Amino acid sequence: MHEISFAKSILDLSLETLGDRKKKILKLNIVAGVFSGIDESCLTFAFGMVSTETYAEGAIIEIKREPVRMICRKCGNSREFYKPDDFDRICENCGGDNKIEGGNGVYLDSMEIDE
Repeated sequence: MHEISFAKSILDLSLETLGDRKKKILKLNIVAGVFSGIDESCLTFAFGMVSTETYAEGAIIEIKREPVRMICRKCGNSREFYKPDDFDRICENCGGDNKIEGGNGVYLDSMEIDE
């Protein structure tokens, strides 16, 4: 369950971003690529565990999925896929070989704090 290490990293980054402001973190907006392997419910559960008794305790985790882009090496045709099972290594346009671009990162995009 690698979500625990991601949850801890997200917590550390959010608290570092909060700095000296003694404000409650209400929501964390996370971007996770299609191939990141992040499960939203597991990450939410893990974050709940690691954020206990911090300014981020009870924060809502919202995950936006970053697509994987398939680009044909032959004709340059480009398509985005939001589910790992939907992509194809063969270009639907010309039958050429597709290269994979993106879709594997995880990062904290923004956070909302209590004013």
